[in-house]
Amino acid sequence: MIRSDKKAGRILYRYCRHQLKKRKRIVYKSPVITDKISIEQRPAIVNARGRFGDWEMDTIIDKNHKNAILTLVERSCNYCNVKVKSK
Repeated sequence: MIRSDKKAGRILYRYCRHQLKKRKRIVYKSPVITDKISIEQRPAIVNARGRFGDWEMDTIIDKNHKNAILTLVERSCNYCNVKVKSK
């Protein structure tokens, strides 16, 4: 009703606290990873799973971008660490 009143040239919107101002949506940019290496270019010793300390990471984010699961797996002994984040 207030928006249609404003379009008609009346001043009812001036009595609103926000005067029909719209907020700008904040757009977050994903961070840029420098010096990243493709999984195909990793050393052969990592694929052999012969040493401790080589980790794989994977993330799962729900369709509403409110919940996320991060899994970390150590390749030699298959130790798994899972972190869950919820807003």
